[in-house]
Amino acid sequence: MNDNSSSGLLELQGLQLIRAFLRIRDEAERKKVLEFAERLAVRAQGEPLSTPWSELASSLTPTELPT
Repeated sequence: MNDNSSSGLLELQGLQLIRAFLRIRDEAERKKVLEFAERLAVRAQGEPLSTPWSELASSLTPTELPT
């Protein structure tokens, strides 16, 4: 992929994430998704997670997990 197509894919995925997030009506569930995404971002930067991955994943119900 070149930089333009990588950038376009990143933008598309960002929009998909925003749309999915906005469909979550329960405030507590939105907070869980936000915390999950923030922790994934920390992990992507190479910093250790303060919470194990299995605990993060189990904090979300199956209907919240991306498909």
